This record gives sequence, C-alpha cells and structure tokens, in this order.
Amino acid sequence: KTTFAVASTFTADPLEFPLRGWFERLGLQGQLTFTGYNQVLQGLLDPQSEFFEIERGAIFVLIRPEDWMREYATLPEGEALHAALSERAHEHVAAVKAAEPRLKVPLILLVAPRSPEWRSNGMRSESVRLAEEILVTGLAETAQATVISSYDICERWPQFQGPDLHDAVSDRAGHVPYRDEGYAILAAELMRRAHETLRSPFKAIVVDCDNT
Repeated sequence: KTTFAVASTFTADPLEFPLRGWFERLGLQGQLTFTGYNQVLQGLLDPQSEFFEIERGAIFVLIRPEDWMREYATLPEGEALHAALSERAHEHVAAVKAAEPRLKVPLILLVAPRSPEWRSNGMRSESVRLAEEILVTGLAETAQATVISSYDICERWPQFQGPDLHDAVSDRAGHVPYRDEGYAILAAELMRRAHETLRSPFKAIVVDCDNT
C-alpha cells in the first residue's frame, strides 16, 4: 500500500481534504496519516516511528520557522532570536540526516511561508531567513530528503506574500496559520514534488537490428 505521513510544526489537519483530492486525481490508493501536533523531531528521532515502517509513499514534513518562536517568547529580537531559531534549524537538519539511513521512502520537507507579521518585521524576518537557509543548505546533499523552500512557493504563488492566504486569528487560536486556499496550495506543492519523486522512470528498450 502507498502511505503518506504528515508531520508539521503547525496544525496540519486542513491538508487532509486537498491531499485526498490529489490522491483521487492521480489515481492513488493512498493512506494518509498525521503525527501528533508539532511532533516533527519525535517522528524523525523515535526508533519506533511510523516513518521507518513506510515502504511505499512519502513523508511530508512542514516547517514554519516562526513557530519555534513559541518556545522563545521571552527572547529579545536580534542576535538572541537569530541564534535560537538557527539552533532549532540545525537540530532538524541533524534529525533528518540521522533518520535518513532508515527511511525507505522520500522525505519532502516544505518550508512554509512566513506570516505577514513576521514578513514585515525586519529582525524577525531575518531570523526566519537564516533558519530557512540552514534547512535548505543543510539538506541539499541528502539522498532521501528534498526541500521545497518558501521562496519557491511564494514565487509560484505570490498571494502568499500578502495577507489573503494567512489567518492571524485562527493562528493564534489553534495554530492554523492559513486559510483553506493556502493549505490547498501547500498540498499541491507536496504532491507535485512527490509525484516527480515517485513516478516510475521511463524504460528504454534498445534493439540491435543490424547485429553491430
């Protein structure tokens, strides 16, 4: 069976409907599972993790670096915040690399677009930029992991650079940072990359017709 597992630093449940829509569109008989809320590191580091049992499918990891700020709410903006978010990014890179030898399927890490609040705040925006750079460069040479950067997403979907796809109220209330349309775009990005990664390679049959 084909299994897609989802782990995220924010509430990922709204991804279920658009992901299942893609399963139907692509003719996949896929099983979709979600780890517990904000269980990215646990999913990567726990030896009994479901991630290591999947033999066909993909693992979707969604990280929005500003979510880590919830652990550092008392830190002043500037170098201290830069250091804290960078440290968290390095931890996640190390966790992916530690998990990689045991993974049987691709891991697709999506760096989710930052909120308008963080985009408009120079120091916070720089902290997030540095953390994302660590994730992207740190996983660039891994065999099983591939990264979709927030910059690639915003280039393809410029709506993310404004307020239309974000929901500050639901983010504060339930850590649901995007409107349904935003989650639909993230699902499309994940499935696009998964389809590229999982589709069978073209096989060429060479026939020697002149015995040379």
